[in-house]
Amino acid sequence: MDNATEFYHIRNALLEAALADYQDAAALPPEAPAFSPRYRRWEKTFLRDPFASLHRGRLGRKRALRLALCAAILLAVSVGTVWMAGPEAPVLPGTWSFEAHEAYDSYQFHGNVPAGEMALWAPRFLPEGYEQTEFENLGNLVNIFYDCNDLDLWIQLSYLKMENGSSFHLDNERHSVSAISVKGLPGQLYTALDDSTNMLTWFNRNAGYAFLVSSRLGTDTLLDIAESVSLVCLSQENPLERPMDPWTLGYLPEGYTQTAYYDLPNQVDCFYNCADQELFLHFSYQRVLDGSGWTVDNEHNVRSEVSIHDLSGVLYTSTDTFPNMLLWHDSEEGYSFFLASRLPTAELVRIAENVRRE
Repeated sequence: MDNATEFYHIRNALLEAALADYQDAAALPPEAPAFSPRYRRWEKTFLRDPFASLHRGRLGRKRALRLALCAAILLAVSVGTVWMAGPEAPVLPGTWSFEAHEAYDSYQFHGNVPAGEMALWAPRFLPEGYEQTEFENLGNLVNIFYDCNDLDLWIQLSYLKMENGSSFHLDNERHSVSAISVKGLPGQLYTALDDSTNMLTWFNRNAGYAFLVSSRLGTDTLLDIAESVSLVCLSQENPLERPMDPWTLGYLPEGYTQTAYYDLPNQVDCFYNCADQELFLHFSYQRVLDGSGWTVDNEHNVRSEVSIHDLSGVLYTSTDTFPNMLLWHDSEEGYSFFLASRLPTAELVRIAENVRRE
């Protein structure tokens, strides 16, 4: 067989194999697109009641009386807040107005407020299994979404900067409304009468923000989340969207080279290896943010306090084959650091003392 004939047969075989692969792939059912958590939440809500947006009941006498009472309570609380704040408190020159519509309640702020950047707020408490999946910065409104395994039980935290005309609009057809206090601040609890979400809104005039937490979780859990919402930083920028400052090891034992590098939203992990794979070195650092931290084994080591360039640290000396670990924090720089290796603890301390910003 000459080369041309051999090439012809090989080419035909490859084309036939490619055709067979294509036919097999075409016979398979199409894969579902990778929908975002927000779309899946909307889809579940829509399929539960496709005509929800068309439900418009008339504002009955009982509901009108109830909403009028809510308005009176809200107005009284707002006036009381201004009076109790005193002359030294930074009270905003403005008021929240309440208006009841057939399908929703409207809370709107009127007045002029000092200019300033949008701050970042976050809950210190979330039920087990929840993690942040989305962050939206819309100027004077921020939406943060948290999800767990059950997408029906999503949590949304929204906060609004008090600017003239800023407002929340909350459904009043499928909820019972009651006045509530969140850390001493006036608020309104919207308890779902069907499978709608529960909602809790409250107003912090001194800080200049209004907040809304919504979820199908119970109202007690919603209140726990609301009570835990606190200021993370005074910048409108989401810290998780800023690039991490690069840190490096100024000293490495002889024979070590970097073999892996992972840049996560709020943490960097670097791995180093030498000829002896058992003596790997793991260096990690993260920004000090609300909720950040380290989870360290305490069954296979002895804990002791150490100082790294006058910074407080903790050394975990292994009692078996587990690696030694070293943690320390630099509050001025806003970073915490972690080292793990089966190298001697003295060597780990020496490496830590040579960590520097690139």
